[in-house]
Amino acid sequence: MIRKLGMSLIVVLGMFGIGELGARLIWSVPDLSLSPENVHLVDHPTRLWVQAPNGKFSLPEHGSLTTNELGLRHESIAIPKPINEYRILSLGESSTWGHGVKRSETYSARLEAMLSASGRAANVINAGVPAYTIQQSAVYLDEEGPRLQPDVVLVYHQTNDFLPSGGIDAHNPLVRLTATDREMINRRRPLAPLLTVLFKSRLYLALRNGFLSLPTSLPDAASIPNGPVRVPTEDRVAALNSMLQSANSVGARLAIVQPLYAIDHTQDTVLRDWCARNQQLYIETADIRAQLGPRLQQWFFPDGVHPRPAAHRLIAERIAQRLP
Repeated sequence: MIRKLGMSLIVVLGMFGIGELGARLIWSVPDLSLSPENVHLVDHPTRLWVQAPNGKFSLPEHGSLTTNELGLRHESIAIPKPINEYRILSLGESSTWGHGVKRSETYSARLEAMLSASGRAANVINAGVPAYTIQQSAVYLDEEGPRLQPDVVLVYHQTNDFLPSGGIDAHNPLVRLTATDREMINRRRPLAPLLTVLFKSRLYLALRNGFLSLPTSLPDAASIPNGPVRVPTEDRVAALNSMLQSANSVGARLAIVQPLYAIDHTQDTVLRDWCARNQQLYIETADIRAQLGPRLQQWFFPDGVHPRPAAHRLIAERIAQRLP
């Protein structure tokens, strides 16, 4: 019996090995991406997806992209942090990452230049990731904060938190939104070691993509206008609480930025109210939006969400004014 079980195991491992070798000959990692527009993003067991480290990519809507050893759109980062370095960790979504602009044009890079020019030298690390929600950034800060040791954590999240869940979203092909971000992350946590191994297997990724291409009973998210969202209000508050705890644990100060979009989100006061209750720094941008008026979308936010270089400069100026 033991011999038969051993032989069976050898056969299974052999078949898997042959399948894995075949998959690696047929497909590259970008070929197996969930989103052809985001080939720089790879699966992650607890953050759902991250940018691939040490990568050089060409993106359809963006152009060339280079990532560092930590998978960030930033130059190499010294770990442990040098004693004399003042470090700001900039968390956010594709606006923070810099959709459609050069790395030097993002508000994180501009903030670093402005602080340096004013005599307040700082290393502002751009840790923005496309399609991220505040829930994903909260997990990132919990996992990476102790290693990065920031002095200040900037948080820039809103619109992605409202994206629909419980359906198929044509605008977010990175993941089938079968639940809220918090639920999906909690489901994955116990399986993180196994998923870490599986996500390195091209055979697994090919099979996974094949299953995801099968017909589904999930509705189109656009057909559920008042349905569940990726990060409901209670989860946004929980993510903010987690961020505060993570920041406190590494001795960092938390700064919540009200994102600047052409879309009017002034009726959403979750970020402002949470900062008031917890006595945390809140950086308002609604007045900038009002001042820009009709020029806002035409010159500063052509697609309504992602800032152009001029808007990044305005965001950086506001943050620089408010940082202590």
